[in-house]
Amino acid sequence: EKTMATARDGARELAAFGRDSTVKDVLQWKENLRIGSQSETKGTILIDVHDTVGKALRLLADGNVLSAPVVVQEKRNSASKRIDVRDPVTLVGFLGVTDVLKVFLEEFVRDAFENNRDLIAENADVRERVEELDRLGEMFERKTVSSICNAVCAGAFSSPQRYDGGVVYTKDLEMSLTTAIHEGFFNVRDTIPAHRLLILQPEDDLFLQHLKSPTTTMFARGKVVDILSQSDVVGYLHAKLESLPSLSQCKIADMEIGTSWSDMVFVTSEMPAIDVLSMMCSKGLTSLAIVAHDSVESPRAVERGRLEGNLSTSDFRGLQPHEFRTLALPVQKFLAARKMSEVQTKNTENIDLVSVPEEANILQALEMLAKYRVHRVYRVNEAGRAMGVITLTDILLLIDNLAS
Repeated sequence: EKTMATARDGARELAAFGRDSTVKDVLQWKENLRIGSQSETKGTILIDVHDTVGKALRLLADGNVLSAPVVVQEKRNSASKRIDVRDPVTLVGFLGVTDVLKVFLEEFVRDAFENNRDLIAENADVRERVEELDRLGEMFERKTVSSICNAVCAGAFSSPQRYDGGVVYTKDLEMSLTTAIHEGFFNVRDTIPAHRLLILQPEDDLFLQHLKSPTTTMFARGKVVDILSQSDVVGYLHAKLESLPSLSQCKIADMEIGTSWSDMVFVTSEMPAIDVLSMMCSKGLTSLAIVAHDSVESPRAVERGRLEGNLSTSDFRGLQPHEFRTLALPVQKFLAARKMSEVQTKNTENIDLVSVPEEANILQALEMLAKYRVHRVYRVNEAGRAMGVITLTDILLLIDNLAS
């Protein structure tokens, strides 16, 4: 009964947090962190729709980000390496490393089928796979960003959601986090949650009068001010936990948040990374749990193996076309290769796996998410088995559900 009371009080606190906090509050908190850390900021990364994929991936790697807005800027200096954020842009959408990989994988499979090459079977020849990955990687580097955006919409792995992002205009910065979460993160194309919202200062009031929603994405135009991510919202929540005492003590299981082990997807550490990527794309997953190959007693009991790692979209950060060949490696070796990459390690701390005890509370989970800037935390029992996982999206979804 006491546990249930704590959960109810925690739910009320979290609902009030979402209702009383604003987008402006989070952006101000972000700015204070920047000033406090005295670290050099590279500014918002913007991708020109006419750029090549190679250039776009280098921009993402330089900014140490997974995705960025794709824009058109009429007055852009062609000699400049980057879009000038001081001038207005028109938003076309958002492009991420995984978008490129989805299209790449489709072409890899199609090419293998058309040429009767057995490159997608479990016993595929590794050398032939590497050669094909090299060939397609070189070709993909020269493709245009616009071609990838179009292919993402029409491809086999596409969804009704066209872009992983939304827009909030500067006149709406006083909107509550609950509204931003519901209309921005969870209402883009009414499908898969978005992971970031672009903050735009509109060019004129006439444009705003024609908006159907304060978070409309299509043809958004203005000056880029900032980007609000799911990670920013959860980081702000963690910073305010002192004012949410009941929520801090709520156990993850009692709040019914996250995914239980029975609904998780597991693979063994020996499965080739490209096969794991294919599984993620076909199932619409952003991560998979990796269990030690030698701990799996039967192919039908993979989920009972010892948790060894995690492959998520974040692990593709910094991946360049000439590195696509590493997708032929077993997934655990692929992760090791990413960890060794200078691009991957330059600006962020590499964490193989972040976990908390099975009976952990919300405070413990938020502390791990904030400390390591990861997107998910596993709940692990004493035997090392994954019993569940909690993500940034799960936390935002809880705030959204409590509001309704």
